[in-house]
Amino acid sequence: ASLQSVRNFVAEFLNEESYLDILINNAGLMTPTRCVTEDDIEMTFGVNYVGHFLLTNLLLQSLGVVFLICLSFFNAHIYYK
Repeated sequence: ASLQSVRNFVAEFLNEESYLDILINNAGLMTPTRCVTEDDIEMTFGVNYVGHFLLTNLLLQSLGVVFLICLSFFNAHIYYK
C-alpha cells in the first residue's frame, strides 16, 4: 500500500513492455479501523483511489488510444430497516 510500490511496478513494466493495451483499475479495500499507508494516507483512500490515480498517470505514456471510463461506487454499505 505504498506509492513507491506503484512507481516500482511502473518502472519494471516500462522496462519490459513498449505499450499497454488496456488498463482496468479495481480495488475494494475497506478496513474496519483507521490505518494509514507508508505514505501517511488513510488506507482505504490510498489503496482505492490515490494508488490508481498514480498508476494511471504513470502509465498514460504507454497507452495508445486512451478511453477513460470512470466508475465510482460510494454506496459500499446498503442499510435496510
